[in-house]
Amino acid sequence: MNHLKNEKGYALFITLFVIILFTVLGMTLLILTSNGTKMNMNRQEVVQATSQSEKGIERIVADINAELTLALGENGLQRDVFKNLLNSTLSNYKCNYINNTIESPEGNGSYNVCIDGDTKPIYFKNGEINELRKLVTFKSIGKSGNITRDLISSIEIGAEAFPETMKYAIGTNIMSKNPQNGEGNLLLHGSSDIHGDLKVDGNLITYDYGTGAYKWIPSQLPKSLPSPQSTSSKLVLGNNMYLVTSNPSVNGNQNSYDNHIRRNNFNTAGFSIKKNPNDLFFEGKGPRIVKRDPSISPIGIKSQYENFFFDYNSNGVTRVELAQNYFNNYTNKSSPTIPITIQKYQCGGSWWNPKYCYNETHYGTFSLFNKNYFNKLASNQDIILRYGDHTFEEGLYVGKNLTIGNEKQTDDSRQRDDIKLDGTIYVNGNVKIQGANLESNALMYVDGDVEIRFSSINGKKLNDKDTGTLIIFATGDIYIANNSVDQEKPSIIKGFFYSEKNFEMYGVGSNIRIEGGISARRIVLNAVRGKSSNGNYDNKEVQKSKPSRLQVIYDAEIIENFLKLNKPEPIIRKVDPPLVKDKQINNNHN
Repeated sequence: MNHLKNEKGYALFITLFVIILFTVLGMTLLILTSNGTKMNMNRQEVVQATSQSEKGIERIVADINAELTLALGENGLQRDVFKNLLNSTLSNYKCNYINNTIESPEGNGSYNVCIDGDTKPIYFKNGEINELRKLVTFKSIGKSGNITRDLISSIEIGAEAFPETMKYAIGTNIMSKNPQNGEGNLLLHGSSDIHGDLKVDGNLITYDYGTGAYKWIPSQLPKSLPSPQSTSSKLVLGNNMYLVTSNPSVNGNQNSYDNHIRRNNFNTAGFSIKKNPNDLFFEGKGPRIVKRDPSISPIGIKSQYENFFFDYNSNGVTRVELAQNYFNNYTNKSSPTIPITIQKYQCGGSWWNPKYCYNETHYGTFSLFNKNYFNKLASNQDIILRYGDHTFEEGLYVGKNLTIGNEKQTDDSRQRDDIKLDGTIYVNGNVKIQGANLESNALMYVDGDVEIRFSSINGKKLNDKDTGTLIIFATGDIYIANNSVDQEKPSIIKGFFYSEKNFEMYGVGSNIRIEGGISARRIVLNAVRGKSSNGNYDNKEVQKSKPSRLQVIYDAEIIENFLKLNKPEPIIRKVDPPLVKDKQINNNHN
């Protein structure tokens, strides 16, 4: 009996213990659930407050850029006008001038954003101040419930002092509402080497065959490599990527080849669309795709005309009589500010006894030899630059065509003219560089075509120990071929080439290395690797380990040289995307 009583007492104890245990567990779970709900709410408010602070930065930067863009209009603003506009616009957004509290339309918070403190200058590599950009510190306070987050972000705002297209090793541009004739496309036939970033507004097409004399030559796929200033190669792509899978018909003639490179539709037999850029390039040598605004503003080549043109009826102009046409040596240092026009031109006689005609309404075609220095020079006829050192301190205007070199078709550098060229030039016609060993520190605006053959172009050594370049902005086509034909050592072309039309270059028989960059509406590069000899090339397998006969190596120094040479007042047409330099979030609780 006592045993039964003991068991009943034990059972009661167990029952009470279980009830108490579950009560405690239930209360604990309730407390934990309540705390968890509260923590989740706090965490959600933290996320929302942070999001609001970020939205504030995005909003104020977008507002500033929109205001600047609206002021630029369709025609742009001169440099000094834009500089003042940038300063006044930024001052209106300072914290002591505005109370910019914006409530979220979703009802989950608000932000207050403004410019905190004074803006800071941006410096070029040479130590000069970039007056078109400012480093701006923004402060955005995001709030959600009882939580606030302060976001401090330093961002570069403004416009570049150089065209955006100069940031890329290769860049194709779509400028038409209805692109035709391959506009925006980059065609890489064979195995060129491109060191630097690529921007392709249209389609990217690659093929493991190069073409020479309108025949397809087996090669390898191209290589996309980092520039010397970077660790990776990047691709900004507008449309699609295609790999050529069978020989496009060229039939050994110009028309068939032109039809191929002018193609707009690649969704046909012989082309395979690709999603991964590595499928279009040599093993492991493809770029990575990045998102970036691919638009490029026009350079405004023809608008530069008024900065260079003058004639002998203009105020303050001196009419000059050069020495004999084949032995001139002119220096204008005694009156360095006086513009010069050519008054003489050859109208008969022989090179050792030339005769000259005078004409009050024309200044004539002439050649420059030896050492010539001008402050400003203008001619409305052709100009030929031959051997010597030619400087145009404040600019050269060429009314028709400009020829540089003796025009010989030779790869023997000893038979070419050794020419040094310094200054800014406007050519109201075509430019031909042939038979020249050119050392250049020149910027050319060309309202016509450009052709470079049988030449080398290196940078001129400058007094500040820097090296110059050749920068060409052309309204017409640019064509580069027949340089170092069948040679193992490449012709060096140090420069940047921009065309409002098309760019085409050959590294098949030729061996070329551009140190700078290329930008055009349509770009076609033809290349093989290894040796070339009278139309014979290394086989496809051997080419794998051989250097390319066409290299484009991006050189950031071209930007510095452009800024030094671009003395005529530039027109600012585009506000650059903001560049975030630093970001910091401070955790505050109300």
